[in-house]
Amino acid sequence: MGLGDDVKQVATDVGAAVGGAVVDAAKTVAKTPLDILEEILGGKGGDASGSKGDEAQKNVEKGANGQTSGADPAVIQQQIQDDKKLTSEKLAFHRQNMATEQQFYDQKSAQDAQQKKVEQQQHEEQKKYEIKQIEKQKRENYQVKAAQDAANAEKSRNVGAG
Repeated sequence: MGLGDDVKQVATDVGAAVGGAVVDAAKTVAKTPLDILEEILGGKGGDASGSKGDEAQKNVEKGANGQTSGADPAVIQQQIQDDKKLTSEKLAFHRQNMATEQQFYDQKSAQDAQQKKVEQQQHEEQKKYEIKQIEKQKRENYQVKAAQDAANAEKSRNVGAG
């Protein structure tokens, strides 16, 4: 029975270790870029114990090859300020582009509305012209018909006299 208990104990330990690793991996994957940045900069996020914040600070101080950069805090602070300045410049540029696009859209909408108004006026003018032409044609047809009827009546009288 001792072997069965040992196997159960090992299985439980392995399950707990794998479960803990899966939970840690899921927490890491679920972090947003803002959470990661806050951890790196030592802000909120991570554990309540602050061990991850210390670890993040050490990661900031490491160079690209994993070696300690030896940079002093003033240089790091300057880099952070430069990054903030660049970010604000990018944001200002983005806002300017958005404003320009909005202005273009508004201008295009106004032009489209004006074009539509002109086209509608032209359409109305065309309808009025066609109505006048139809009325004119009706009058002419009526006059022709009246002249024909008068001529036919004249012929009828002349035919009956002779």
